[in-house]
Amino acid sequence: MSQALDDMVSPPRYSALLSSNYPPNALEKATIERDIIELEDRLSRMRSAVSPVRSLLPEILGQIFESAVMVQDAPQERVDSARVVDLSLVCKAWRAAAELTHSLWADVLIAKPGPQTFDKVVAWMGRAGTTPKTLRIRLSNPNFCCLRGHLSAWGQPDPLCVLDAAPLLELLTEGLQLDTFEISVRSSFCLRLLLLRAQEATSKGSPWMSLRSLDLRICDQDPERVWGYWNWQEPPDPDSMFNHLPSSLTSLRIRFPSESPPQFTNVFRPETPFRRYYIPINIPASTLRNLISITIACDWEGPQIARLLQYCTRVEYLDIDYETGWGQLWTREATAFAWYGLPPRLHFPELRTLKVHHIPSCAAGHVLHFIDAPALSRIHVGIKEVKDEEGPGGDDEGEPLTIIRPTYLFLDSLGLLHPPRATMLQSLTISNQDFCEKGFSGKAFISILSPFLSLTHLTVVGVSFGEEKDTAGDSFAVMRWSMDDQQTFLLPCLEHLEIADCYEIFPLESLLRFIEARHRRYEAFAEGDKAPDSLKMVVLRDIKNVVTLEEDCESARALEFVRGMGITVECIRSPEQK
Repeated sequence: MSQALDDMVSPPRYSALLSSNYPPNALEKATIERDIIELEDRLSRMRSAVSPVRSLLPEILGQIFESAVMVQDAPQERVDSARVVDLSLVCKAWRAAAELTHSLWADVLIAKPGPQTFDKVVAWMGRAGTTPKTLRIRLSNPNFCCLRGHLSAWGQPDPLCVLDAAPLLELLTEGLQLDTFEISVRSSFCLRLLLLRAQEATSKGSPWMSLRSLDLRICDQDPERVWGYWNWQEPPDPDSMFNHLPSSLTSLRIRFPSESPPQFTNVFRPETPFRRYYIPINIPASTLRNLISITIACDWEGPQIARLLQYCTRVEYLDIDYETGWGQLWTREATAFAWYGLPPRLHFPELRTLKVHHIPSCAAGHVLHFIDAPALSRIHVGIKEVKDEEGPGGDDEGEPLTIIRPTYLFLDSLGLLHPPRATMLQSLTISNQDFCEKGFSGKAFISILSPFLSLTHLTVVGVSFGEEKDTAGDSFAVMRWSMDDQQTFLLPCLEHLEIADCYEIFPLESLLRFIEARHRRYEAFAEGDKAPDSLKMVVLRDIKNVVTLEEDCESARALEFVRGMGITVECIRSPEQK
């Protein structure tokens, strides 16, 4: 140790102890322990001074901040403003990096509009520059956004409704240029008031008139309230609130409140033939024709979704959620479309992505059979088990009903299991959404997968691949044997395979051997030359009985072979499962 450093850590009051073996007295011991703490603190600060993070460019820091502030907010992500503030308060350099990262300031969530709302939001979003801006209104107590308005007559909401307050209207009509606006309310009264006031206060060049994306969420009310049986009150055209939507919209997300529960249906549903009764949604055709993206969440029984879709001829992205629908059986009637003035087929020449959630299993074969989408390349199928009281309880082959049968019927109804549509599909997601199944046979899965010769991404969520008593093994084993028997291979262009939330025993070993067998099929078709396998990534997400891939000896050997082919295998578990 140099003399300077020795003097630094060896004050005269105990320097002799450092070069001897004498025990310190109580005072010397306390002094040394205090100095150790001071030296450790100084050492920590010195290490911090040369830390690599101090050398990061502001642009790199900004990218790290972007990842840190994003929170999952189904079905998408949003920026957590509180995290942005925390990062900005660390030091001047971090604040400067945050201010240079415009995306951090482009997403604002308001829980309660107040007197200072306009100034605060404008100041915050002013740092976003030209980045597309998103304003979200989610009232902290949405049941009381309007103190008495829920009981008022049409057009006469309570004057104290916070959505009618000047600061919010000022933001929409005079504030910064918005790209996306999201509003969550409990009453259609309040939403109608907001849309009406925004249009009345709008000039030609205002932000509201150039809005690109709108997200309207009319949430369910408390069913115990007197007015909570059902909160949708919308007059017909030309007084519909949707006539006040901005004409600039190209993207619309709308969630309707759930229809009245069965015990209250006699209040709203007259004792007349079903086809004579439905609740209209009066969105202007001119608005729908401009949409490139549309998301609809609606569990109402009837042709509402079809009536809207008939005008969405330019749509490229379509997301439909039937939520807790009762079955969507209206399309079974041969004259249903003619009765409601609908053509038998709706043509969507530009539709690329279709997501359908909570498809009633009893209606899977006809719920959207009227869609004609020749350019469809990505589809998400979410099946919900709904018993058909008018039909059989199982599938046509007499086997227990599983998620695969309704999935097959749905895909087949869209013409996706036959050329040329089958050869165009590139991404398929099959999701179990409250379907009580015991697994399925590999043969049933093959009936879905075999036509998709161009599929690159396959995701299966919440579906069991375990053994069945009527099969000679698990599903992957059956698919492996089928490839050997038929001298072919499944999904020749598959690049990404993801399996998530498998709640039964997962046959990891069989999956790895299926991948190995699939690879050998490639080599066979290449006439002995080693052909590169298109599969690059296998993700196992939140599978309970797969802890680490190397635990089982047999799985480890198969895993080594699979990784030797250049395939990445990842096992991802949620924090609560770790």
